[in-house]
Amino acid sequence: MIGYTWVIGEDGTVYQGRPLEMVPAAAEDDNTASVDVSLTGNFQSDDPGYTGPPTTAQIQSLKDLCVFAHQKIPTIARIIGHRDVAQMKGDPSVATACPGDKLYALLPEIRAYTHEKLGK
Repeated sequence: MIGYTWVIGEDGTVYQGRPLEMVPAAAEDDNTASVDVSLTGNFQSDDPGYTGPPTTAQIQSLKDLCVFAHQKIPTIARIIGHRDVAQMKGDPSVATACPGDKLYALLPEIRAYTHEKLGK
C-alpha cells in the first residue's frame, strides 16, 4: 500500500492513497499527526532527475487539499515539507531533499492560501 494519503499528478488530478482515517507512512516514526501528499515529479533543481517546477494545476490541487485536510482534521497544526521532519526531530539521519527546492519555496504561498480559506 502507498504511504501517502494523496498523490497529485501533473494535470492536478488527485489520487487517493491511504484513506484519510489511516495513518500515513511517509515520514519515519512521525506520522500519527499528519496527512501526507506527494506530487509526481522531481522538484530538486540540482538533481539529475529534475523534471521542472510543479505545475500550476498541481499547486492548486495541493492548496485545495490542504484546506480540505485542515477542515476534516482540525488538529493538523502546520504545513511542512518532508525535509522539515529531520530538523523537528533533531535527527539529521532522516534528512531528505523532499519536496525539492522548487516546491519547498512555494510552501509559504500554500500556507497563506490555506489560512485565508480557513479564516485564520
